[in-house]
Amino acid sequence: MKSKIDQKELNKALLEVRKAYRIIYEYQKRVLDLVKYISKSLGYQYAGGWSKFSSPSPKNGKGSLDNWAWDWLRFLSLRIQLQTQKEQCHLLPGYNER
Repeated sequence: MKSKIDQKELNKALLEVRKAYRIIYEYQKRVLDLVKYISKSLGYQYAGGWSKFSSPSPKNGKGSLDNWAWDWLRFLSLRIQLQTQKEQCHLLPGYNER
């Protein structure tokens, strides 16, 4: 069994990784575009989202390298929360005082 990888094999492997990330990017972009289209068509607005199976990905340069790799790929199973304009108004301070 070959234990060392030469530079050519490493470059080929890294190229495949970059291709895979581009595929993931395109998939996630399509999901976001679809959510925008559906919410606009139905009169809803985006109100948040979270990953079902993993912790939130690190933000603002913070996070732990001890998190599992799936934590860095939030779209594995993502829940998107939408709300109507009226529901959004209920979240505003002073809305119920009118």
